Amino acid sequence: MTACNVNVKKQDDVQVREFLPAADIYERIDAYVIEASVPGADPETLQVQVQDGVLRVRATVAVEVPEGHEVLHRGYVGGDYVRSFRLPREVDAGDIMARIRNGILTVSLPKKAEAKPRQVEVVAE
Repeated sequence: MTACNVNVKKQDDVQVREFLPAADIYERIDAYVIEASVPGADPETLQVQVQDGVLRVRATVAVEVPEGHEVLHRGYVGGDYVRSFRLPREVDAGDIMARIRNGILTVSLPKKAEAKPRQVEVVAE
C-alpha cells in the first residue's frame, strides 16, 4: 500500500501537506478490518478517534535530516495523513482496537453481538 492524493494547504503561512492514505477494508463474520498505509507514523503521533459514527485517522510525519548531513535530494516529504470512514451501525464503537506495524495501521471494528450470526438450535418434537 502507498499513500496517495496529496492536498497542499497553507496554515499560518506555512505549507502543510495532507496525504490521503491508501486503505483496504475487509469484513469478517465478527468484525470489519481497515488497513491503512501510514509510512513514517508512530504511535506517539497517530490519532484514531470515533465520534458520531465516523472513524478519523490522523498522523503527523516529520522528516528529519540527521545531524551532520545535508539534503541533496528529497523524495519523501513530511506532512499529515488524514482519512475518515463512516462506520456501519453494527460496529461496537466501545471495542475498537488499533495497532501499527511496519507503516500499516490496522483497525479492528468488532460487530455488536446482535449483528453477528448465531446458530439456532433445532429441537425435535
